[in-house]
Amino acid sequence: MSRSGLKTAILLLAFAAASLFLLAEPLKWPAYTKDQLNDKSFVQAETQKYQALRQELEGKLKSANELTQVPLRTDLQVVTAVLEALQYVTAHGYDPKDPELAKLEYFQHQNYPPLPVKAKPAKKVEEKIYNFDDPAISPPTPKEKPAVDVPPELIGDGLNAVFMCEFVIDDKGVPTQLAVKKGVNNQIDALAIETILTKWRFEPGTLDGKTVKVRYKLAIPFKLQPPAKPAAGGGQ
Repeated sequence: MSRSGLKTAILLLAFAAASLFLLAEPLKWPAYTKDQLNDKSFVQAETQKYQALRQELEGKLKSANELTQVPLRTDLQVVTAVLEALQYVTAHGYDPKDPELAKLEYFQHQNYPPLPVKAKPAKKVEEKIYNFDDPAISPPTPKEKPAVDVPPELIGDGLNAVFMCEFVIDDKGVPTQLAVKKGVNNQIDALAIETILTKWRFEPGTLDGKTVKVRYKLAIPFKLQPPAKPAAGGGQ
């Protein structure tokens, strides 16, 4: 056989060997049972087994060509993940409710029956807030609505002012989420807010027989004392 023919034959044999290697069945994920993972001697034996397998795969990778490295790296990933899980169980024991297990690749793998996958947080559903004049609802009705107790020195027959606000009457009839839209002054605003939030109560609005949250707009008029005029200076 000529030298070129020999070279071709060697390449064909190498290609055939690589093809057979690629067609070989990949390493399977072991499906450990709860009893096995709670058996310290079993876990120790499996750890030693997979440590030896990892060393074997790492040795093969050093001498493998680019083509045959692909399946070796895939198998090594499986072995590494299994070892990581076994080492965690050795250190912490096995409890399917342990949230840390869900962070390990082995326990995330779909072929593992108990699969303690970390539950996804439920999406928070925003409860709808209806407008007071929405025709779909029966609006809230006042139960307790005392007047704002303003000290006499702050009110009188002088200037007019209006306190305007918006709040939500919750499904228990309690005012919440108050926002001042137009204030009068710091003293009267504080008194109005305290009165509404702590003393006002409503029969909640309803929709199809169920209580709902309702947005309520409000204006409270006040008559304020005009500012005192400075006394006119007198001279002789």
